[in-house]
Amino acid sequence: MYHGVESLGEKSVRIANAISALQKSIEADPKSGQSLYLLGRCYASIGKVHEAFIAYRNSVDKSESNADTWCSIGVLYQQQNQPMDALQAYICAVQLDKFHAPAWTNLGILYESSMQPQDALACFTNSVTSVAQGNNKASLSTSHANLHQRIKYLKTQLSNAPPQPSTPSSTGTTTNNSSATSSTKPKQLPTVEEAWNLPISNEMTSRQPNQSNVRKQEPPAGPVIKRFRTETGVTSIHENTRPSFYLTNQQIQTLQFLQNQPSLLPQQQQLLQQLQHQLRQMQQHQQQMRQQHQLSHLRQQQQFNASTNSLKPELPVSSGGGGGGVGVNHDLLADLQNKDLGSVSDKELEALISQQDIGSFAENLLKQIQADGGNDDHHMDIEIKKEAKDEGDKKDSTEEKSSKDTVRTCSLEDIPVELSVVYKKYKKLELNIQMSADDIAKACKSVGPGTNKISSSLMPLNHSSPPRPPERPKVKLTKEQLLPPTPSVYLENKKDAFSPQLQEFCLQHPITVVRGIAAALKMDLGLFSTKTLVQLHPEHPIDIWTQKRQSADDNLDSSNSKQVWKCSSSTTKSSISKYAHYQMSTFSESLKEDRSGNRLSGGDDSPNAKRSANIRKNTPGSSNSGSTGGNSVLKFGFNVDLSEHQKWRSQLTELMKLPTWVRVVSAGNMLSHLGHKIFGMNTVKLLMNVPYARIPAHQEDNNFCTINLNIGPGDCEWFGVPEDYWGVLYSLCEKHNVDYLSGSWWPNMRDLMEEEIPVYRFLQRPGDLVWVNSGCVYWVQASGWCNNIAWNVGPLTYKQFTSSIERYEWNKLQFHKSTVAMLHLTWNIARNVRFTDKKLFEVIKYTLMQSLRQIHLTLDYIKKIKGIEAKFQARQKNDPAHYCCQCDIEVFSIMFVREMDGKVLIFCLNCAKRQGNGELKTFICLEEYKLTELYDVYNNFTLHTPQPIVPSPSALPPGPPPSMASAAAAAAALSHQQATAEMAAAMQAAMNPLMSAGSMAAALQAAAAAGGMGQYSILPPS
Repeated sequence: MYHGVESLGEKSVRIANAISALQKSIEADPKSGQSLYLLGRCYASIGKVHEAFIAYRNSVDKSESNADTWCSIGVLYQQQNQPMDALQAYICAVQLDKFHAPAWTNLGILYESSMQPQDALACFTNSVTSVAQGNNKASLSTSHANLHQRIKYLKTQLSNAPPQPSTPSSTGTTTNNSSATSSTKPKQLPTVEEAWNLPISNEMTSRQPNQSNVRKQEPPAGPVIKRFRTETGVTSIHENTRPSFYLTNQQIQTLQFLQNQPSLLPQQQQLLQQLQHQLRQMQQHQQQMRQQHQLSHLRQQQQFNASTNSLKPELPVSSGGGGGGVGVNHDLLADLQNKDLGSVSDKELEALISQQDIGSFAENLLKQIQADGGNDDHHMDIEIKKEAKDEGDKKDSTEEKSSKDTVRTCSLEDIPVELSVVYKKYKKLELNIQMSADDIAKACKSVGPGTNKISSSLMPLNHSSPPRPPERPKVKLTKEQLLPPTPSVYLENKKDAFSPQLQEFCLQHPITVVRGIAAALKMDLGLFSTKTLVQLHPEHPIDIWTQKRQSADDNLDSSNSKQVWKCSSSTTKSSISKYAHYQMSTFSESLKEDRSGNRLSGGDDSPNAKRSANIRKNTPGSSNSGSTGGNSVLKFGFNVDLSEHQKWRSQLTELMKLPTWVRVVSAGNMLSHLGHKIFGMNTVKLLMNVPYARIPAHQEDNNFCTINLNIGPGDCEWFGVPEDYWGVLYSLCEKHNVDYLSGSWWPNMRDLMEEEIPVYRFLQRPGDLVWVNSGCVYWVQASGWCNNIAWNVGPLTYKQFTSSIERYEWNKLQFHKSTVAMLHLTWNIARNVRFTDKKLFEVIKYTLMQSLRQIHLTLDYIKKIKGIEAKFQARQKNDPAHYCCQCDIEVFSIMFVREMDGKVLIFCLNCAKRQGNGELKTFICLEEYKLTELYDVYNNFTLHTPQPIVPSPSALPPGPPPSMASAAAAAAALSHQQATAEMAAAMQAAMNPLMSAGSMAAALQAAAAAGGMGQYSILPPS
């Protein structure tokens, strides 16, 4: 259902759901060949050729006699430009089921693309016969009608070709092998009869146990084609003499599809470039051939007219063409002639275009236009009626000949040159960040409206291709480097915690553990203990993960027999008081077990000894590392929301003791400028752990940094992989059938070592803070009973911003929702912050420019093409960012709204068009920001030069110069004043995390006092 029913949502979402359901089906029944076949179909529909082929192969192993599978394998081979393999697969399908209409149809298309119309006609006829037999696999009536049109076209084409020597088939029926029409071009594929009796590859033979019985069947006899004798001087049909680089109908359709896509996968980009190159070659060759054969065409025209007169009245007057032209479907042309331009449907045009290559279609179309232009409509009607009444009238023949001569002369113009003008109709949109907003608007208007130019890409200037997982670093690592020492800093006092060197150290490493920061800053961690939480708000909600209890080096499947990567867990809701009871009960049970063991062994029963024993038990390499206790499952309280300041005032105030760059709210934190809550990212969340509770492996949303502070009393074991190796991890996830972005997975250390992936591994003790840098992949397991608090930060650095934008774009390609709305965030940063860092300024300015471009082109398109005016609806305070309900892409400023089932849904332009079948009449277009407002923000966002810090004269005491001691005291007082102002600003922001961008700037203004913001500063509120 997900694969085929369009009403269930966007295709990408449906396919993902279908794949997930099929994988569960395969897990439940690994021998289900049908599930494997359908899984291959899903993979093939999204371009994952390798995965699709593996699924098909496994399906053949489970159910050898499935013609559908072999037909799909043939399609896969044909898409990969392996015609012989595709032929063998299709033959396998029709040998297993001789009435398999899709296989016969695809085989006919394959023969037609190989310029073997005789065999194509036989296959299409067999497909129609299969439909007549009432096979459930038969195509719909529309496809059936298209086959009849195709058969008529091939018959006409073959009738205009010179007769060829006949060869007897295996059934004794004489057939005309038109695949050998050209003596200079050998056959590319065996005929149907030859392929039926041709030995297939060993691989395919091994998949068909009953092949010997199937081979005994006679191949279906091809249709007896009526041959029309033509004059000797007529050149053979053009399709049999065209070079191999000519585009087939299927390739033209693929090219048109790829050109209309806003974003492409790397494989699709490569295919698009190849098809465009072939198109240019084809156009150049057609131009050369027309120049070489102009005179010969004129001499042959009279002979051609004489040979085609015998076919009247099947051929309309306007369809006359030279010997080098491809025959057209005359019924379709005649139907289109009798219709008004506005009444011709897209399907009729597609049916006509699909029956000709692009060169012959353009030539016939030009003839039609020129012929119509040379005679008025009334005169043409008279000529057609005359021809219908009296087929043999000589006067009509003379008029027809004169008309065709005129058409032939006009058709000598350079068709490919005319076509190339279409590609250059709109000039390329060239923008740069030096342009003003008005210049961008003028440039967008100059290219004209059209959805093919409305791309949503925000990729930085130095990225010419879509984002993709990085290649493995070329540096060869030693065995010792695969387990590198974790970057660690030991703090002794507050001065160490607030030193700039600490921030620089953390930004330079993938992951850092800051030891003893809570003690150095004299933080009261008891405010976050389970006891305090229960006393304050016992009924506060908490999310619970039910997980399997196992050691950090293990991740076993449901049968406990195999190491896997996929983590299994279920989510429920509870309250703090209920989970606290569970946490304490597990601690009491473990304490009883430890006491019982100590009495037997005579060991120390002190709390410190028990805690050390617990750590040793869970430390890799110890004898009990595999022990998981009596219970096989555990409950992990992974999300307690501490964002409400009225509830958690004491806890949030205590966090203000941390250095500015790790605080939840600060001027230098990008996420503080977002203007709305993202729970757990720009708000604090608390985690309540029991031993073996796990946070699965992941990168943070949009690659932002994360802060994690262990409250205690137990430890946590951390694993981290540098950002450079996430591409290798992505490949391993695909290998182990887990989704890298949305799946739950636990890497196997042995697999990582075999793949030479370095892993940081360390213990986080109570009072330690872990800084996870941008892009680092990490996973955590609790070694004891402990609570942790965590949140995200976004340093205002070039690396952080570009990393977030790249992940934002990659999420689009993976159909994964970006938690942080980067467009909304970038515009707020441009409003609030002034930069002196040139690289960071340029990439933000470029993002703003791309956003303006998209807004301009969208407004231009809906106004000039669709006749829709956007209605202004100002953004309300505290409104979150908007996302398309279909594709989960961020929708900024321009959105399309429609009410469905009592709910107001938001769509992007592309999804709105798909929902409305190309129309937008059922949608309301809303505009959240006036263009003038965005113009002002864009134009005012400029690069600033850093100003030297000069102390105010009023800050110095009057009288003689102060002594060194008094100067130091004054400096300390100024520092304390700045820290107090910054804490006040942060407190004000924390009181209302949903404040607007202007209010946020006002709250953070005090933190920018004296210019102490480094590479950025806060703009005053507007």
